Amino acid sequence: MRRQTDADILADLLAIHAAPGLPVADLSAGHRRLWTRPLLEQYRPIFVDREPSKRPDVVGDWNQQHLYFQPATQGTELWDPPQISGAGDTGIIGGRFGGWGERYGTTAPHLKAPTSIIDLFVPFLESAWGSLVPQRGTLIVKMADEVKASLLRWQPYYLWLIAKSRGWHDCDRRERERSQLPHNQTYTQRHIRRPISHWLVFHNFAGCPGSGIVRQRRCDGCGQLFPLSRPDRRTCSDRCRQRLSRIERERSSTKRDRRRSL
Repeated sequence: MRRQTDADILADLLAIHAAPGLPVADLSAGHRRLWTRPLLEQYRPIFVDREPSKRPDVVGDWNQQHLYFQPATQGTELWDPPQISGAGDTGIIGGRFGGWGERYGTTAPHLKAPTSIIDLFVPFLESAWGSLVPQRGTLIVKMADEVKASLLRWQPYYLWLIAKSRGWHDCDRRERERSQLPHNQTYTQRHIRRPISHWLVFHNFAGCPGSGIVRQRRCDGCGQLFPLSRPDRRTCSDRCRQRLSRIERERSSTKRDRRRSL
């Protein structure tokens, strides 16, 4: 069985939770690695990034959405911020060897705080609240954890706590296990590495504006896909049901004739 990717999870969360007909914005566009071609064609997201070199639709800061979005105009926002802070300009993680500084923006001055990326949560949540359509807004966040100064920072859980304290409704959660480098045994290991990406879904009201995923099955009569109204349904229409019933009666009759001829 194929392991589920971040793009697969994003596709499911958008289908289940995004309000139909409202704009979708990616506030941390980067290299757009979370977006597959079908998702791009279906949702046509607005890409926002502070780096013009990434060629976003909007060059801007995710904490200042009021400068480029009209209030209460966005239906769904995706936020995939850097997962670590203070990576360094020349170190293995932040520099040219690991490449995380360029990929995730972890060398930016505002991520040099002594704590962690938890400092980013409050200003972003305030900015996103003002941009989302009231009673229909969806916020999808991808978050991981980090160990900094020998302390586990509990970043996904602090995000949940801070969002709840500021009026966000928690609606869904998904986890994906990702590949993880083995621990370097030349150093003392203080914590078990966290090979988990957390996906959290919030709304700006106590409900869910999404239409959900319509489950489909292939009709036993004509072979076409049709939406399920109940789990035991096998055909898409009365015509196909009658056709299938006729075929099954003929098969039963043929089997009986064969048994009698023996």
